Amino acid sequence: MDIYCFQNISILPIFFEVMITNIRFKRVLIVQILLWKVKLYLF
Repeated sequence: MDIYCFQNISILPIFFEVMITNIRFKRVLIVQILLWKVKLYLF
């Protein structure tokens, strides 16, 4: 039981990091799509 808890604690930071990078990646993707649409409208 103790070992299982320890594994969960060690996995948590990695999980949060993955979530944060995922959110950043989505934000960058949305910005890229918006820029692409703006270019289409302008040119």
